[in-house]
Amino acid sequence: MKLVETPPGPPVVASIVAEVYGQPYVLPNLAWHWWLSDGELNEVQYTGRKGYYHALGPVHAHTIYAGTPAKLKKFLLRMQSSSGDTVNQQVQKFLDNAHNDFLDDDKIEAVKSYHSARQIYLQFAAQGMRLDRNTLLKLFAEPALKEEFNVKPSDELITYRSVNGNKARSKFSPNANVQAMMTYELVRAGMSCAFFIESRDIRRFDTHKNRKALWESDRKTPIGQTDQTTMVKQDLWDPLHALVKRLKETPYADGKSSYYDRTTIVINSEFGRTIHGGVDEIWKMKIADQEKEKQIDGQDICQHWKVTSCAFLGGKVKGDSQYGQAGEKTLMAVPIMPDGGLDSNYDAVTGELRPDHKKDPKSSIPNHGDVYATALYLAGIDPKGKGKNERGPLTFIKGTHLLTPSRLYRVYEHSVRMKPGDDPSRRLSPSEIASLPEATVAVCPANTLVVANTCGYHARRQGVAGQQRCSIHLEVRARNPFRLGKDRRAA
Repeated sequence: MKLVETPPGPPVVASIVAEVYGQPYVLPNLAWHWWLSDGELNEVQYTGRKGYYHALGPVHAHTIYAGTPAKLKKFLLRMQSSSGDTVNQQVQKFLDNAHNDFLDDDKIEAVKSYHSARQIYLQFAAQGMRLDRNTLLKLFAEPALKEEFNVKPSDELITYRSVNGNKARSKFSPNANVQAMMTYELVRAGMSCAFFIESRDIRRFDTHKNRKALWESDRKTPIGQTDQTTMVKQDLWDPLHALVKRLKETPYADGKSSYYDRTTIVINSEFGRTIHGGVDEIWKMKIADQEKEKQIDGQDICQHWKVTSCAFLGGKVKGDSQYGQAGEKTLMAVPIMPDGGLDSNYDAVTGELRPDHKKDPKSSIPNHGDVYATALYLAGIDPKGKGKNERGPLTFIKGTHLLTPSRLYRVYEHSVRMKPGDDPSRRLSPSEIASLPEATVAVCPANTLVVANTCGYHARRQGVAGQQRCSIHLEVRARNPFRLGKDRRAA
């Protein structure tokens, strides 16, 4: 099962969470993260912004770009109102008929995209019937919530303003405090389970400065990097504090825990930044000293840096702990031991390897894979195999255990076509599978009892080479599956 982006990044982690837990939700996987930005990338240069629909994993795990409160509310209301109307039924009928004509070309990328888009449409149509219009109308409009998240009218809009001399990079998103408020409301309403929140004005943090800009005109008094304390407070700490406070105060359905106890939050920056640069190569150039000084002054020394950090919080996270750090002289990460402590062969302050010492073979420097694996582990998902659901043994198509006239006709049709020696078990054709709802994968923690009426359509999924799965299988067969009533007996 392929998920968008390779190597996997934070959007894929959200897709994995939605793949495992998202099937009951209306919009399981919501994101305000939008890669494409003016003046940087376009559809030809980078197709990974959305990817083909077929590359997004199962229908219930694909990413929905949430946008502003008004846009998302309009989308949900349209789902609700169109789920049962005549036009929608005719569209669904057309898609059902047209779909069969494409089956012979199901290896073509465009057909894969069409197939997944069709499945997504059917998913929305089915989920829309569960929505309550009055509940939707109240979304994102509570005065008390807006006050807690400090939401102003301008925060609910996208922006096209130029920042730090660069073109706008709004990503069609409201401000971070609005994203946090929307996240809380959708969690509370039971509509979504995975979110990707990102700063609307990300350009404000992308402050490239040359050497001249870091010093006063006397070239002796330092100015330094831009103080981003206020920006970080506005875009991160204040929205995060309001979201966590609300999650902690809201009881979960079991009455024993809060939503915070069942939430994992990962705070991550896509890169670090450092004042770092050298002038030796410029001084060696055979050019006038005045030109050398001009190049030195114009050198961008506030570049992206390969060392960054992340933070985890949630009900399963041990708080008040830090693992790893960067050396003040090397500006590089100091390796850490399996127990989380620093490798003692390195100077903890400068980050330099101590004289006559060697790196401990057991120490390592965490990378993005460790972050993703930790996030999945905290969410109750085995991160092995990149967290993808490759080992779920049972799939089941909900509702197919019902002996409808259509189901009985297909069984009869199969019975009259059978020849002596044929396998009596009826196998579904690709066209019949395509006409049915998406199969549910029975993914659950160890020691979970799974009860299934296998009169319904089901299948055993292919395992992964070199891995094992173990289960205790019990079977109960009814003597007469057509017999109704509480006195039904089983063999």
